[in-house]
Amino acid sequence: MFCVSLNFHNTDVSLRETFPHGPELLDSLEEGVFLSTCNRVEVYGVGDVYAFAEQWFRDYKSKLFLYEGDLAIRHLYRVATGLDSMVLGEDEILGQLKNAYEEAHAAGKTGYELNTIFRGAITAAKRVKTETLLSKTSVSVATLAASACVRFQEELGGRRANVLMIGGSGDIGGKLLKDLWSYDRFDLNATVREHGLREKAAAVEYRERYIALRDADIVISATKSPHFTVTQEAVAEADAGRAEPKQRLYVDLAVPRDIDPTLSPLLTIDDLQTLAEHNNELKRDAASEAETILEEELETLFKDLAFHDLLPLLNDPPPGAPALTEDWKRLLYTFREEASADEFRSFTRVLLRLSQDETEDDT
Repeated sequence: MFCVSLNFHNTDVSLRETFPHGPELLDSLEEGVFLSTCNRVEVYGVGDVYAFAEQWFRDYKSKLFLYEGDLAIRHLYRVATGLDSMVLGEDEILGQLKNAYEEAHAAGKTGYELNTIFRGAITAAKRVKTETLLSKTSVSVATLAASACVRFQEELGGRRANVLMIGGSGDIGGKLLKDLWSYDRFDLNATVREHGLREKAAAVEYRERYIALRDADIVISATKSPHFTVTQEAVAEADAGRAEPKQRLYVDLAVPRDIDPTLSPLLTIDDLQTLAEHNNELKRDAASEAETILEEELETLFKDLAFHDLLPLLNDPPPGAPALTEDWKRLLYTFREEASADEFRSFTRVLLRLSQDETEDDT
């Protein structure tokens, strides 16, 4: 397996948002999963990683992360468990990863290797969620953005703040609306009704967003539009005739960006990384426990993959290769349980090599 990755570690949002491709990347792979979130664009596949990167990521080669074999698997497990997230332990990534895998599986783009690895990663993430405080004390992108909105509302003198949400039917936008509603400090307006708070947020037609923006103290945008949903020129036109400029906070949760960067104060996905740093400090102990679980799960996975390579030898040895006796099989199963993954993989490589040598000698 390999992984090609553009993520918040190696690129900022201004570069990630220019990436022009989607799931069509998988057309050149027999097996592949495409993951795209606000913080990462990644392809997990089986094949020649360098040829694939040259075909699809040529313009991003100086920033690209490439992983192969165990490193690719380990990276996937860290992504699934939230250990590679901007906000350590955040919850959204597991759901996004599951959706990406399920879409690839439904499209027939996953075989035994990717199925086993992705299901193992999801299992590891569930263990981390259940057995550690990493996600129980999680501060997600949505809650970090909500906290920033609360601080801005307090700067307004504590009065209720008027919020306009543009889009927001996805995970982050919906959670942000729920968080803001829970504070009971905001009057909520949204251009969509599918966010699950129909009785809490007033519906606004998208084409009338600038009318609603005129009274808004906080403007949040989280769409998949390829163009700005809020521009400086349109805001200036909406505010025309005011005696004093309107003080607003703009929160852009989209990739590509939705809000004209000339507007301020503006909070973007990349800005949330700074807000996440303090939260991540508090999670170091939980992260250490999660790392231990990750290693345990990887040990199991590596042994499972190695054992799968032995199945033809166990069940239907090739002509000329000696069949394993029942004693050998019992030894193999026992050694699988007791040995480390590295030891078991070395042992299986020796068995496969011996089987190949016997087959060649017989011919």
